[in-house]
Amino acid sequence: MQATRPSRPDAITHQQAVRLIGSFRRFPVQDITSGIMMAALDSRHRFQLSYWDAPIIEASRALGCHVVLSEDLNDGQDYAGVRVTNPSANAQDAPGPGEPGRRGARGCDLPGHCATR
Repeated sequence: MQATRPSRPDAITHQQAVRLIGSFRRFPVQDITSGIMMAALDSRHRFQLSYWDAPIIEASRALGCHVVLSEDLNDGQDYAGVRVTNPSANAQDAPGPGEPGRRGARGCDLPGHCATR
């Protein structure tokens, strides 16, 4: 993990990394399979995505997500049924907590939405 790299001035400890990864388990997680990677390679070519971003789109699709919350991908872009929304760019338009369409802190706790960083 990059966060534990000793050369980082803000490196976290091994135990902090274990707790952090453990906290992610409250969200649905899609394993990266060879099928997802093949779909990602197709999406990379079709949509001119990076090798890092294409698997995010395809893993989201496999989880049934129709919206990916991301500050890195193009806001509003539709990738064959998976649309990207930048939560920072759309903060003033976002529904309040508990309203339809509102995601939790990381965006993956309700059906149809996934978050990425």
